[in-house]
Amino acid sequence: TLDLTYEQTLVNDPAALVDHLNLILCGGNLPAVTRTRIVTALASLIPQTSALEKARTAVLLVATSPAGATQK
Repeated sequence: TLDLTYEQTLVNDPAALVDHLNLILCGGNLPAVTRTRIVTALASLIPQTSALEKARTAVLLVATSPAGATQK
């Protein structure tokens, strides 16, 4: 399974979480528009969403973005 322990510590700061995932999944190539959309989506999750689910959602959104899905 994917260890998202560190990512779970960042879920209360969606921008920091997305910036972290941008570096590790996209090599820092996530466009600003995409970053903003993902941060907005994460910030709009209901408060009852667990830290693990928020981290999983962030990984899914970043990894399936064009920048994350493109192998370089």
